[in-house]
Amino acid sequence: MIIESQELPPIGTNAFALIEPTRKECVIVDAPAEAYDWAMQVAQQHGCQIVALILTHGHWDHILDGHKFAAAGIPTYGHLADTEMFAAPSKMASYAIPRSGVVACAD
Repeated sequence: MIIESQELPPIGTNAFALIEPTRKECVIVDAPAEAYDWAMQVAQQHGCQIVALILTHGHWDHILDGHKFAAAGIPTYGHLADTEMFAAPSKMASYAIPRSGVVACAD
């Protein structure tokens, strides 16, 4: 097995590719921003097919590109306890990166 990783934006979350060269298959672990494009490049470099995406948990920085894998027909797996976060990522808005230049004021 070959393991590759990449630190991806917006906050340096890692994605991993678990590559089994004899089967020509690859599993991706976590999907921060730009993970889909990175994973496609890794798969092409190793001549393998991505057979699954595993999300370690439902925090927004680990699932940003998950929809791209799903749209490509790649089965996506995550823990049942995180279903609500996967289904409605906006519920994590208070944990998102603050918009630059925006200052909260209390009256």
